[in-house]
Amino acid sequence: MKKLKKILSSILVAMMLLSALTATAFAADLQEDTVAVIQYTDSQGNTQTIEYTTLNDALAASYSNDVIYLVKDAQLSSSAELKRNVTLVIPTKTENYADDNTTTGHNVPGNPASGNANITLTIPEGVTLSVTGNVIVAGNQQSTVPKSGYLTGDYGAIDLVGNIEVNANGKLYARGEISGNGTVTVTSGGTVYERFEIDDWRGGSASESAFNAHIFPFNLYKLAGISCDLVLEAGSYVYGQSYIYAASLDIGASIDVPYISDVDRTGEDYDVSGSVITFVNPETTGGTITLSPDDNGNTTITFKDATVETGNLTYTVRMFGFTVYSFSSADTDCPFGYKTDLVIDNSTMNIRTALEILPGCEISVVNNGTMNIETGGAVNLYTADKYSPTFNNPGWTSTENATLTVEEGSHVTTTGEGFLASSSDKFVNIFGLGTLTADGTNIVEEVTQSGTSVTQVDVTFFKAVLPTAE
Repeated sequence: MKKLKKILSSILVAMMLLSALTATAFAADLQEDTVAVIQYTDSQGNTQTIEYTTLNDALAASYSNDVIYLVKDAQLSSSAELKRNVTLVIPTKTENYADDNTTTGHNVPGNPASGNANITLTIPEGVTLSVTGNVIVAGNQQSTVPKSGYLTGDYGAIDLVGNIEVNANGKLYARGEISGNGTVTVTSGGTVYERFEIDDWRGGSASESAFNAHIFPFNLYKLAGISCDLVLEAGSYVYGQSYIYAASLDIGASIDVPYISDVDRTGEDYDVSGSVITFVNPETTGGTITLSPDDNGNTTITFKDATVETGNLTYTVRMFGFTVYSFSSADTDCPFGYKTDLVIDNSTMNIRTALEILPGCEISVVNNGTMNIETGGAVNLYTADKYSPTFNNPGWTSTENATLTVEEGSHVTTTGEGFLASSSDKFVNIFGLGTLTADGTNIVEEVTQSGTSVTQVDVTFFKAVLPTAE
C-alpha cells in the first residue's frame, strides 16, 4: 500500500506540474483591462486565446467548444446568452486560471481550509444570463471524516441579483458559491450540479459495516453551492457532487448523486427511481420544485402544482475507474430532512420509499395538497427525544421534533401497506389529522459507532390510524 501511495503521489505531482506550466502560459501577458479570455483550438490543433474587456463581448464572440475564463471581477451589463457547447469558467484563482476547467473541481484531502471569493461575476437586477452551454462556478471539496464534501480554499462566485436561466442542454455547476436575492430557474432538460455535503461520513469500513446490516451509512447530508432560490420546472435535473475519504487512502472520488429527476410513468409497471425526488409525467403534469435556502443553511423545498414521488438515495464511490462502495436506500430506510423542510402546495407527493424524517424537519401539506403513502412507502417522524446523538458520528442532534402539519382541505392518504408513523405513541408531532391512535409498530434501525465497529440499535415507531376520507 505504501508503494502504491508513493507511485500515485509521483503521478499526481507530475500532472500538477504539467497543468501549472500549461495554465501559466495562458495567464501570461494579459492586457491590464482584460476581463475575459476565450480559449479555443485552431485548425492546426494549437491552443489560442483572445482577450476581451467585457464578458458580454466574449459571450457574443464565442463559438461552439470555446471556453471563456473570467479573469477579473465583472458585471454582466445586459442580458446575454451562453451558447450551446460553450463553457464559462469562474475560476478559484487568477494565476493558472485555465487549471479550473473541470466540472468536478480539485478534491483536497483533509479538513476544509478557509477561503474567499477569488473572482465574482455580478448579475444585476433586470439582467438574465441564459444558459444553453456550461457554467462552472469553480470550487474544491475536501474529504475528511466525518464531514465530507465541504468547500475548501478560494472559490469562484456569482453575486446574483438578476436571474440565471438554465435551458435544455444547459448545465450549471455550483461548486463555488452562487448567492444573492436573484433566482436560478431551470427549464425542462436543464441540469444543475451542487456540492453534496455529508456531515456524518463514518469512514469506509464502518459505513460498509452499517450498510451490510441494511442500515444506510449516513443520515446527515445536504445540497450546497446555491444560496438563492432555485426554481426547477418539470423535466429538469439536480445532482449532488461529493468527495470522501475512503479505502484508507488519502484521496477520494467525485461522484454524481441523483437528487431530482423526471420520469414518464404513463401506463407503466415501474420500479422506484434512482433519484431522491422525481417529477412524474412532467410533460402532462407540469409544476415546479423550488429550493429556498435561508441564512442559517436550512432549505425549504416547495412542490407547487406538481406530481412527484420519492425514490432511492444512491451513493456510489469510484476511485481510478473502479467502484469502491455502492450504497442504495432500496433495502434500507432512507434518512431525509437534515436541515431540509418540505411544503406540498397544491401538489401530490407519492411516498414510495421508507423515509426516516429526522428531528428538525417540518413537512407541511397545504392548499389542497396530498401526501399519499404507497405500498413499500413509509413516513417515520422522529421526536427529538428518540433520536440519539450517537446515531451519527459527529454527535449531531436537534431539540425540535420532526413534524407533519396538514392544512384543512389537504390530505394524507395510504394505499396498500404504506403507513405514517411517529416515535411518539401520542403522535405529538402530527397536526391537522385529528386525534390519532396506533395500530401496530415499525422498527427503524440505526447504528452507533466505536472506531470502525458499529452496533445496531432498534427504534420503535407507532403506526397511525388515519381518519377515513370524507
